[in-house]
Formats: sequence, structure tokens, C-alpha cells
Amino acid sequence: MAKRLTGREKAEQMLRIADTGEYLRDLRLKKGITLAQLSDNVGVSINFLSELERGLKPPSDKLIEALSKFYQVESSEIYNRLGKIPESATDELEKNPQLNKMLSEINQNKKLTPKKKLELYQEMYDVYLQFVEEMEAEKRRRGK
Repeated sequence: MAKRLTGREKAEQMLRIADTGEYLRDLRLKKGITLAQLSDNVGVSINFLSELERGLKPPSDKLIEALSKFYQVESSEIYNRLGKIPESATDELEKNPQLNKMLSEINQNKKLTPKKKLELYQEMYDVYLQFVEEMEAEKRRRGK
């Protein structure tokens, strides 16, 4: 069941949606394309894109991914502006109890300051990137 938002939270959410719409409009204008051209590229109606850019509607995860690919920006930039967690991330947490346990413990550890948590998350991300790089190098060595 979805958490019921307070008035303040609803207002903050509306501001985030408006900010994201403005950001997406700026990206489109910098690219020099019309809503019609964007519509053709991402498969969403012109009307919906207009509402999105005016901050009246939030994008779905699927649309965030399509827009980030089209504009060549990190999808995390759009998710962060919206204050939203991608469904794929929540799915991963649900499928992986060890990851869920680790994040819960980090969150509950009173010895970790917010700064230290960020450092830890950055280190975890760096380990992930190194792991992927090593996998790709191994794949190249095997000639695949």
C-alpha cells in the first residue's frame, strides 16, 4: 500500500515534477527539436509531453529511460530530480535479501554520519565499476 503524503510532501512532489518538466523542456530546446519530433522518437503523445514539460504530469520509469537515452543524459539525473527510486532498483531489493539487509544495516548504524554513508556508497559504486571492467577485460581476453 502506498504511503499517504502530507500536504507538505505533496507540495514538494509537485515542485519536483515542475522542476523536472522544466529540465526536460530545456533539454529539448537545446537539442532544437519540437514536441512532435520528440514524440516520434520516444513514442509518447505530444499532449502528454506538453503536460510533462509544464510540470503537470510525472514521467513513468519507461519514459524516463527513453528520454535519458534520447537526450544522452544519465537516467539517475531525472530520477533524482523527481525524488523517485526506479522500479528496477526496488525490484532488485525485493529479489536480493542480502542487499536489502546491508542497506538496512547501513541506514540504522548510528556510528555512520551522512557523509560517511555517502563515502561508503561511493566506494561500493567504485567496486561495482571495477568488477564490471574486470568482467569486460576477461571477455576481451577470451576473444568474445
